[in-house]
Amino acid sequence: MKFLIRCCLGLLAAFVSAISLNHASAAEATSTNMIAEFQHSFKIATPKARRDLVIAAIDSGLIKRGLSLADVKLMFGQDFQVFRRESQKDKLNAVIFFEPVKPAPNPMMSALQQGWYIDLVFSSDDTLEHYSLSNLHK
Repeated sequence: MKFLIRCCLGLLAAFVSAISLNHASAAEATSTNMIAEFQHSFKIATPKARRDLVIAAIDSGLIKRGLSLADVKLMFGQDFQVFRRESQKDKLNAVIFFEPVKPAPNPMMSALQQGWYIDLVFSSDDTLEHYSLSNLHK
């Protein structure tokens, strides 16, 4: 367990350092390499490390207004959950939970979702319009 925590902290440090080096312009911050580094780090990180990665990505400008839906999907992979859009003119809502769903004890109950998450709203042209980071307790 300590080894896993050290690995996640090492990945976080490497990601933050890479962001700092590439912070010269907004175009560079959303480069394919930065998104790929974030995706890899996020995929193997613990829930707390995922939260720290997202905060670092927000602080560095990697996650920002105007980011494309396609880039966000690449960054978060299968953790990216989209809510249905009624029409092309509507905004698109999405969420990424940092902790896995806890299965329900029986089929008649809902699964439990808890912990940190980021809530995203995309405009009709599929660019990020609003985001918020929060913690869910049940």
